[in-house]
Amino acid sequence: MSKAGGSAQDRYDTLSARFRAGRRRRLITNVLIATVVAIGAVIAIGDRYGSLSLWVIGSVYLVAVLKAVLEPDHVRAWGIGAQGERVTGRELDKLPDGYRVLHDLRILGSRANVDHVVVGPTGVFVVESKRMRGKLRVRGDEVFVAGRRRGMVDEVRREVAAVATVLAGVGLEVPVRPILFIQEADPPWFLGKPAGIPIVLSGRKLRKLITSGDVVLSADDVERATAALSNRLGRTAAGQLTSGPANSVSDVARVELPPVASGPVLAACPRCSNEMVLRRNRRGEQFLGCSTFPRCRGTRPWDGAAAL
Repeated sequence: MSKAGGSAQDRYDTLSARFRAGRRRRLITNVLIATVVAIGAVIAIGDRYGSLSLWVIGSVYLVAVLKAVLEPDHVRAWGIGAQGERVTGRELDKLPDGYRVLHDLRILGSRANVDHVVVGPTGVFVVESKRMRGKLRVRGDEVFVAGRRRGMVDEVRREVAAVATVLAGVGLEVPVRPILFIQEADPPWFLGKPAGIPIVLSGRKLRKLITSGDVVLSADDVERATAALSNRLGRTAAGQLTSGPANSVSDVARVELPPVASGPVLAACPRCSNEMVLRRNRRGEQFLGCSTFPRCRGTRPWDGAAAL
């Protein structure tokens, strides 16, 4: 069974192990560079400012050591993201009976994944988890945390499109509703809805938003939708379905599904969400490129399989 944050944790473990393996080499290299810099600083400062020379030398060596032993931000971000998805998973496990929860589904033809999908009587929900500190701001259709624009709106839109396509393929024309669950950020006085997408900051509000709507799916439709999503969205290395606390995976696996239509479905551009087209590079290798090139240079890998 897949775990919430499984692929993010795998990515963090891989990058962290790679960083640790090269720690000694980086430390030696950084110390050598720091020595050259320190000698240059002493020569430039001269004997007149002896105490300043010592301070500069100490600072240079401290920075060199910290750069060698401390994980960089891009590595730690994967671990923080995995932790946030696990928190969301625990909150979603508290949903009442009749709700199914799927975690960490890989979108076909893409390296992107869907953090969480909830299927229940009140509909289908895509929950995008983010764990980040700083002041939260919503400006128009964009979300900013700690003064930086975050791409979570575009991410959850692509995930919704992928889920909706799978459901339409089995004859379920049910709306797929996106939700942004942001943890640890400092909320503003007024929390808007970027592009009409609700933002929640606590597990209680997340569950309330999911369960407070009208009943739109029967129990059979819930099982059918869950089976379609678990079978037809690409899986991560952990690669299996997780279910709500009162539902068994084996029940979902027995649902019969109609055949999938053949033929590739080109992906949405990761930068601008426009349609992508099949292209070739100078080596003759195929890849997906944005149809608006050169205005947008978004690309995705292409291995000949169908993509969403």
